[in-house]
Amino acid sequence: MAVENNQINTDILIIGGGSAGVAAAVASARMGVRAMLIEKGPFLGGKATRAIVSTICGAYFRSEGAALRHAHVGFPKEFCGRLSVASGTEPFTYVEGLRFLPYDHQAFKLLCDAYMLNEKVQLFLHASLSSVGMENGIIDSVDAIALDRRVKIFPKTVIDCTGEALVATLCDLEVLKDETYQASAMVFSLTGIESADFENLSLSVRRSMKRGVEAGRLHPELEKLSIIPGSLKNGSAFFKLSVSRAISDELNKATELELFAREAVSAVHTFLKAENGPLKNAEMSVVASELGIRTGRRSLGKYILSESDVLNCVKFDQAIANGVWPIEYWGHDGNVNMDYFNADDCYEIPADCLMSADLGNLYFAGRNISASDRAIASARVIGTCLATGYAAGKMAAGSVLKRDANEIIQEIKSELLNV
Repeated sequence: MAVENNQINTDILIIGGGSAGVAAAVASARMGVRAMLIEKGPFLGGKATRAIVSTICGAYFRSEGAALRHAHVGFPKEFCGRLSVASGTEPFTYVEGLRFLPYDHQAFKLLCDAYMLNEKVQLFLHASLSSVGMENGIIDSVDAIALDRRVKIFPKTVIDCTGEALVATLCDLEVLKDETYQASAMVFSLTGIESADFENLSLSVRRSMKRGVEAGRLHPELEKLSIIPGSLKNGSAFFKLSVSRAISDELNKATELELFAREAVSAVHTFLKAENGPLKNAEMSVVASELGIRTGRRSLGKYILSESDVLNCVKFDQAIANGVWPIEYWGHDGNVNMDYFNADDCYEIPADCLMSADLGNLYFAGRNISASDRAIASARVIGTCLATGYAAGKMAAGSVLKRDANEIIQEIKSELLNV
């Protein structure tokens, strides 16, 4: 893809380099079309690396049995396998038969980089979307700021993997939104921990936080602190502090939340060093570079995935991904509500959840697929995002190649859902 006068022609433009965006780029490139990905940050991985989520959920079926069953074959399984090796981790079994993969966030970054290089995706880091041009019901141009200069891109198709329905918003299209969204979380790690027992340390931390709030030494908003399962090893662990303040679409709300979260992490660390025995010598090692905001605006597709679809494990003729994670909804009291469907089963996400209801060449994947607030509380997890991203990339490439859409969907089912 030659760049002339800061103008670029490409077959597929992917906006957002999180799990879904990386998967979409890989799928597009493997179909033999020109794929370009723009990412606003300095590295790939999205929430997985910037917010250090630390676990891949949605990659395995929930089961009380001993056997591990992948939610998808093909690229999602490939990605998790490579990440497991690079991180030196294995899938972790948790409560209610939930399985997830702990990972090293630096390994996640490097794996995403490797995919972009190996698949010859044209990657622009430090590149932000600024405007979208439309004509006759399709996107015909996109303006971006690539670090310090303007770039105009002429794509044949666009895939929105921003997690915020940014393309639809800039096009003034209808989006799915709520007055407030799920509570967020800030992740940080401590070293020098004098305990190797996850359960005992978790209980000790919960008790310390509760006593601190009751004694007036900690603000009540800071009580909900947990250790990320699977992260405690060699005297280090990752912690997740629930940030109960309301999240909305209000202008600049994210800045307020980021400032509060960083100060909160510092206060919690100082308190635990003084009040918790196993953490008396613990030092801060890593603080996530951004707050872990779980959900936001979603794109309006040809179908809206519903809570009923999720809980009843509904299947679709044109399915392109499996959902295996329960509805995980974090309230503003810092508590989580888990709504489970049957173990060893899944719901399916149809292709229409990834296709714009308004624009003929706009697709989406990841946290901003067409889904209700309750449905996205399940479908937002990384394992599912890898699948919807790959599916969106393949569907978009099929459109560019003028392949039959139903044929492409059947190929996706064969590649991903033959579990």
